[in-house]
Amino acid sequence: MNENLSDFKLNKMMGFYVNRTAFLMSEEISKRFNNQGFNITAQDFGILNLLWTNDKQTHASISKEMMRDKTTITRRIDSLEKKGYLTREIDNIDRRVIRVCLTKEGFSIKDNLISILLDFHQNLLSDIPSSDLEITKKTLEKIILKQINYIQK
Repeated sequence: MNENLSDFKLNKMMGFYVNRTAFLMSEEISKRFNNQGFNITAQDFGILNLLWTNDKQTHASISKEMMRDKTTITRRIDSLEKKGYLTREIDNIDRRVIRVCLTKEGFSIKDNLISILLDFHQNLLSDIPSSDLEITKKTLEKIILKQINYIQK
């Protein structure tokens, strides 16, 4: 990069835009869930969504998929368990392994939460041309892949 260091502005960096966007979207999603009577955060939704796709995962697999540290994931799982959406079970094959499982209540909120999320996305993105959204997605996918390759080295 040949940019002059004195011209550096953090709020003009790609990471700043991505982080700010993710933060604001997560806050709004959590607010909308709560407004509809679901005491669920965006991170909680991510965990539930993983389990709706593939139930009975370990803390480690959820942590890896969510790209969050195990302590944060354990706190979120504890919270979801207290709310009655999840339970923990000892693995049938290896008793040292604890699996996170959806309860009936955890399954039952799926359609409502997904509808809330889809409505939010539709409202948020409605005035942005689909061609712009596709370029943004493709660019972010390239950045993600580049970062994953960098991390794995």
